[in-house]
Amino acid sequence: MNLPNGADFVWPLLIDPVTPTVLYGGGDGVYKSTDRGDTWTLLSATMPNMVQELAVAPSNSNVIFASSDTSYENSLLIATTNGGTTWSNLTSPTLGVITGIAFDPNNAQTVYVTYGRYESGAKVFKSINGGAAWTNISTGLPNLPINCVTTQTGAGGDMYVGTDIGVYHRDNASSSWTAFNTNLPNVIVKDLEISYANNKLRAATFGRGVWESDLNTVATNVERVEAAQDLTLKAYPNPTTGLLNIEIAQEKWMPQQFDVVVYNLTGGVVYNQTNVKRGVHTIDMAHLADGVYFVTIKTPHLIKTERFQLMKK
Repeated sequence: MNLPNGADFVWPLLIDPVTPTVLYGGGDGVYKSTDRGDTWTLLSATMPNMVQELAVAPSNSNVIFASSDTSYENSLLIATTNGGTTWSNLTSPTLGVITGIAFDPNNAQTVYVTYGRYESGAKVFKSINGGAAWTNISTGLPNLPINCVTTQTGAGGDMYVGTDIGVYHRDNASSSWTAFNTNLPNVIVKDLEISYANNKLRAATFGRGVWESDLNTVATNVERVEAAQDLTLKAYPNPTTGLLNIEIAQEKWMPQQFDVVVYNLTGGVVYNQTNVKRGVHTIDMAHLADGVYFVTIKTPHLIKTERFQLMKK
């Protein structure tokens, strides 16, 4: 793989949430590759320094946010809503260096940014209008740097941040962050990723390796885990050339309808259908790129996921 101009030893690199052959990278600006990194095209204007944080909206890959340090005390935040044709400078919600950017998985207008300063109450900010205005949602976080942020697809607003003393969690039902550190060493967390194949949160630490935990919505709901053992989901043919059949079978006393969600390998939602009845349901995948996907059926108290592959060629 070739590197964009100005790419550092550690540089932001993202896979497009819909097309896995498309990559986005951060160098002296935001770059895009359509051939898995062999060649790169500059999307944005040249930044004052190397791009530090980069995020592409899972629900709309035309929406991209990026930040670059202008000094040790501040960051430039830019955004595009048309895939990089035009960009705008956004007002940063507070002073400081941005350490993380994440979108709501289902809404490209909702975005979160985190900061690494030792300033009490100025850690995580939320915008519901594409960065035009920001709300401080830092309550409950320690006065330590926030190093990264990730949002969970298909959950009730579940978010996780990595701090200098571990992981914190927040959802739509909460007005405050709470520690999510059971069995995790008191360690700096530099990166967080969600594995939708097994419903795990994985944390990369500074000097203590990689750790994983059940996601909050699974780990705290024993009823959901136990009931799912009686729930049968079949996805076929696997691999599929375009049409995927999912067969839902369960005991009669369980719910009659489910939500069906298909995720790509990076957690982006590529299909979402509510109130699907038990039996066989067919999904047309022909418009998507070849690759690995996950189909999930769920109710408020049940969840089941199967992995499948799309191979049209």
